[in-house]
Amino acid sequence: MPTDLGAHTWLQLIGVQGETPENLMVYAGRLIGLTEQQVAVFPTDHFDILIIDGQQVPGYYTSPGGNEHFWFMQPFPDPNQQAVDIIPGQQGWADPNAKQVYYNIGSALLGLGVPGANVRAGLKQLYDAAVQNHVTQQQGGS
Repeated sequence: MPTDLGAHTWLQLIGVQGETPENLMVYAGRLIGLTEQQVAVFPTDHFDILIIDGQQVPGYYTSPGGNEHFWFMQPFPDPNQQAVDIIPGQQGWADPNAKQVYYNIGSALLGLGVPGANVRAGLKQLYDAAVQNHVTQQQGGS
C-alpha cells in the first residue's frame, strides 16, 4: 500500500570553509524536507538557529528563486557585539566608529570583571544621555 509523505519544500544546508564551525560541517549538503506548516513559520529575514537532531545550527536562510532554498551555516555571533548592536534601538548605529568605541569600552569593562548586565545597562545610559544632550543642543537649550 502506498504511503503519502505529503508535499515538502527542500532546504539544503550550506557550509562555507573558514566560516562555518567545523562541528557543523558534517551537515553541509544535507537536504531537509520542510512541511507547509514549517515553511509558514521559517526564519527567512534574519540570523536564526535551526535545531537539527538536537544540534543548534545557526545561520541565514536564502532562496535565489524557484524551488531553491538554502541555509548558510554560520558561527554563533559575539554576544558582546549583539549587546552593542541594540543600544540605539531600531534606528541602529549611524556611525560604525562610534559603535566600535562602545564595543571597546564594554570589552574593557568586562575584562576588568564588571558583570555583563551592568556593562550593558551603563553603556545604554551613556548613549541615552549623549542623545539627550544632542537633542537639547539642537533645541537651543543649555
